[in-house]
Amino acid sequence: MNEQLQQWGARLNSENLPGFALTVQKLGALPDDEASADAIAEVVQPDAAMTVRILRLANSAYHNPSRRKIDSIQYACVVLGVKVVRNLAITAASLGQYHEQDFGQALQRELALSFHAAMEAQTLARLQGLQHDDNIYIAALLSRLGHWLFWCFPYGFGETLAAHHSGLTDASLIERELLGFSLDELTLWLLHDWGLDNAHKLLVGEKHVQQEHTTICEAFALARSLRNGWQHRSVTEQTRKLVSLCRLPRADVAIAVHQCVVETRKALKQVDIACDYWPPLENEKPHSQVEDALPLLQQALARDLQLHKQARHLRQLTHMLCSKIDVARCLRTVVTGVHRTLAFDYAFVILVHPKKHHLHIASFEGEQAEPIAKGVIAAIEREGTLGTELKAGRICWPTINPHVQGRCADLFGGDAFCVFPLRLGSRAVGYVGGGKLNEQALNEETFETFCHLCDHALLAIKLSLMEQGLAHH
Repeated sequence: MNEQLQQWGARLNSENLPGFALTVQKLGALPDDEASADAIAEVVQPDAAMTVRILRLANSAYHNPSRRKIDSIQYACVVLGVKVVRNLAITAASLGQYHEQDFGQALQRELALSFHAAMEAQTLARLQGLQHDDNIYIAALLSRLGHWLFWCFPYGFGETLAAHHSGLTDASLIERELLGFSLDELTLWLLHDWGLDNAHKLLVGEKHVQQEHTTICEAFALARSLRNGWQHRSVTEQTRKLVSLCRLPRADVAIAVHQCVVETRKALKQVDIACDYWPPLENEKPHSQVEDALPLLQQALARDLQLHKQARHLRQLTHMLCSKIDVARCLRTVVTGVHRTLAFDYAFVILVHPKKHHLHIASFEGEQAEPIAKGVIAAIEREGTLGTELKAGRICWPTINPHVQGRCADLFGGDAFCVFPLRLGSRAVGYVGGGKLNEQALNEETFETFCHLCDHALLAIKLSLMEQGLAHH
């Protein structure tokens, strides 16, 4: 153990720590099976301001969709559950104690980032079907604990580190040079010393919680990227990673991320954190100056001839969608784009009849396309791995979906295939599929363009159903 780190941690523990640190220490160390409404109330009720913040969060639409009025900590435990209220108490304590600090602005920035990342981590955990998403939320929230306490007690290093931190995503090398340790290492030391074992395990990334650890890391990367604005290229890259992580269509992931941003802003407003540190909405410019992202089409045209062909198909589909919708024509163009532009050996679109709900092949290209599409329909209609994943709305590309890897090679002629579920809300309206026979895998760039084509197919179907008045039936 780094001696300087131990000395710094011991010095912090001897301080009159801010209210949030004491509350985090008491509530976080409370074992799950021993947590109770009375135990939580005993910790938080002596602080009237924090109790008010907890009740505000408890009455928000995100945590209390039933909108039952909650006016006490005990009743909150009945309505929301003890674990949720404990997490709310840790959140309220963390977000409400910064006004009197010398480096309050730096602390606000860190708290806002941590809370946004925690909200995104919990959402991503739910999208993946991970258990104990409440533990993932707390681990993500506390993953910057060392940074929080440093800005409360910088011991003379505040101005120097603030100057060096400017514009850096990872300042650990500078921190080690100035302090002898990184602030992330200080976080892990504090979590271990305070007995917050669940959070410590998830942040260290022990073998049995690797997926949870990855979820937290990707949530933080997303929260940082969104600070640059939704149009920044880092957000596009991070969204692609989240599609792979959750094995869900881009639209589903984007909706969940956007909802998290909205709820994060509401909570940060309630605890008076300056709006400069809120994550921006899609139509807002970021508060800090960032490098402008090139439009997606410009990026495509700057590459090679193959991408010129892909961009031409996307432009053609966009023009179609700007006029009166001919859904059959749009779907044929999507299938043509997948088959010819991406050089797939087969491509197909399967649709769900909006009233009768049976599956039928709407369009296909390639000698093997029709029998493979019929096999996919059969898989969806019976119990099986492929059908289960598609019914759940998950993209079936072996590279990102281990459930189908090596299990569908007979149906698709190898593992170089992808089936994209087309969904309106929770309802399946169709599936786009394609692949290359006897190849090991599709590359990520091909997969990305395939998803863009599928997004156009979904938009065409949605607009067509809206014209027919069937979109919500």
